Amino acid sequence: YMEKDQKKYAVEQRAWAQRTKSVKKALTAELLKDGLITNPDNFSLEVNNKVLKVNKKKQSEALRQKYLELLEGLNGNKGKGEGSYHYNFSDDEK
Repeated sequence: YMEKDQKKYAVEQRAWAQRTKSVKKALTAELLKDGLITNPDNFSLEVNNKVLKVNKKKQSEALRQKYLELLEGLNGNKGKGEGSYHYNFSDDEK
């Protein structure tokens, strides 16, 4: 019984890790394109229904909406507009 649970957990962990990797990839590509970050391996992002901060710098409302929608789509929470996301990536996490 426990072995079955462990296998299920391992599969879920792999799926979660894969999803996190693809979210980071899409997110960093967009941030680089918008000129909000220079180092894709070292940045922080915070977005919610009030504010978008990239590396602790507040960004425009238009960008806040864009990144909230992007992250909701990537995380499968389409269209709620109430999500809150916080990412910290640093060089030593490779």
